[in-house]
Amino acid sequence: MELGNEAWVLTSRPKPLAAKTRAWVKKHFEGIGPKQVLLSKEIFPGPESLKGPICSQRGIDLIVEDSLEQTISCMPYCAVLLFDRPWNRRPRVILPKHVTRVYSWDEIYKEAAKY
Repeated sequence: MELGNEAWVLTSRPKPLAAKTRAWVKKHFEGIGPKQVLLSKEIFPGPESLKGPICSQRGIDLIVEDSLEQTISCMPYCAVLLFDRPWNRRPRVILPKHVTRVYSWDEIYKEAAKY
């Protein structure tokens, strides 16, 4: 991934999956090291572990997300690329301007290049 920005992975996966998650990221995302993989549950332990406060705290200006709940949490702090998935399609949900629904990694790269 070469966009000229620093890339991080912020996931809400549970702590017991930390090693597997970091290994998966290493395999699929060249240039993102294990210290660039953040587990929201490690930063803010608790049942919700919402990513919005982490985006605010870390100065994240763009996040790719597949959870509608996490998207809503992040909206006040940064732009969101909502990766279209069956679980985030809800009738009558109108996304604000700074949330863009994307359908592929190619589209994500094109949108991210705008930031």
